[in-house]
Amino acid sequence: MQIPQWDQVRQAFSRWLSIVSGLCLAFT
Repeated sequence: MQIPQWDQVRQAFSRWLSIVSGLCLAFT
């Protein structure tokens, strides 16, 4: 089994988080 690069995981997570927070701000 190959462990994914933590840098890629953190980048994808931060991007997803920014999108979600943007949607929350748009709906409030």
